[in-house]
Amino acid sequence: MKNDLTTQIGNHTSQLYKPKLRPESGSEVVIRLAPDSVTPIPPDNPNLRDVAIKVENGFAPSGLRAVQRIDQGFDLRFVVKDEAQTAVYNKLGDQVTTVFSQKADTWQRVIDKAQLLQALSTQFDMRLKPVQIDLKEGNGVHRKGERLHFSIAPTDRGEELNALTLFNLAGNGALQFLYPLAQRNHALMLEQFPYELNPLKIVGPFGGDHLVAILCTQPPTVLQTLLKDSAPYLPKPAEVIFALRQQRCQVGQYAFFSAAAN
Repeated sequence: MKNDLTTQIGNHTSQLYKPKLRPESGSEVVIRLAPDSVTPIPPDNPNLRDVAIKVENGFAPSGLRAVQRIDQGFDLRFVVKDEAQTAVYNKLGDQVTTVFSQKADTWQRVIDKAQLLQALSTQFDMRLKPVQIDLKEGNGVHRKGERLHFSIAPTDRGEELNALTLFNLAGNGALQFLYPLAQRNHALMLEQFPYELNPLKIVGPFGGDHLVAILCTQPPTVLQTLLKDSAPYLPKPAEVIFALRQQRCQVGQYAFFSAAAN
């Protein structure tokens, strides 16, 4: 997988405003780009771990937040190719995206994504098992134009976790809010599981994505508004955690890779 992705994943930070997934029914984009304003969230300082990064063949741009630079045991490895492009690899050695070598904001989006995923896996009631996310097509690299069929269900069925929030984080940190969407008449509370998503079509940008499902006992409206208003940019991880501070929720994450067609 690593070699295949290395050759096929291009620099897609410049495509930040393009949709990642489309519904099978046609050309309607899954998300609508929000206005410039972002829902204000009170400041908060949850105990979020810094992201461990390693930089090779060059230097990181100045001003990066929430990072710890180490040589071993890193979360992300940035390999500077030239003055324009830097390849980013996860801890397993798979290339997940490419960023601009001298633009700190493109590095920061990838770092914020990693920090948020870490926080979502540890900040909630650990007595609850993670949300179950299944992909009919299974693991592997999914090509441009392929349709993916996801299903979602709470592992702890007796906890009444019926309020779904669903979003996708692209390899470059771009956010797509997928559920609930008023224009698609999505229900705020689901009545039965597993919930079968409408087929989603792979389009660029390509790389390492994470589908994130949050199931709560009540709709987390503050979180949903924050995510919709911020897209395609990811809010600060602390804002996301703060928005869920009074909710009983559990989280599931599904990592998948996409690439251009052969």
